[in-house]
Amino acid sequence: MALGNLSISRVDGPRPIRPRNAEPALDRTGERSRPDKAKESQSSAGTRGAVTLGAERTKLRTRQSEEGSLTLTTAEGDKVTISFSNKQSTKVDQAKLYGPNGSFEATRTRSKETSQLSVSLEGELSEAELKDITDLVSKLSSGLESARSGDFDAAQKQVASTGNLGTIQNYSFAYQQSSNYSFKSTQLSVTA
Repeated sequence: MALGNLSISRVDGPRPIRPRNAEPALDRTGERSRPDKAKESQSSAGTRGAVTLGAERTKLRTRQSEEGSLTLTTAEGDKVTISFSNKQSTKVDQAKLYGPNGSFEATRTRSKETSQLSVSLEGELSEAELKDITDLVSKLSSGLESARSGDFDAAQKQVASTGNLGTIQNYSFAYQQSSNYSFKSTQLSVTA
């Protein structure tokens, strides 16, 4: 399922500070010089405060996946294979523009999640075999929860201590978890 979100908002930023015009200098006679109006408008245009324009773009990418497979054989020779896969990805793109009249921001988020579960059976399971398989899957699931929370030592102990397997002759279990993150930020600032 893909989700999208786009929002644009305006946030008023600080107003640029305009410097004061300097006091007129004293001329040789000790009096303050008075520029004519043409020079005054020219000088005030030349001393306007500097305007800073800027832009910032940020990209964040995350990917997480987990895959597992359980293969077992019962004492009667029935074979069961259970495999699963969960994948999640998120992309966040953010753009900001800064100017003398405020700032603007746009954010776009896309998420995708997929899950798959596959079960194959060769033979017929009795009620006792089905119960023992359910118990084994429950014990392995406890180990997976520890692995997801980052406690891999506890996960290995929980998976290794399955205890009495009842009607299950042998089994093999494999699990892999991976996470990838990337972040990129670009900034541009211009003073005019």
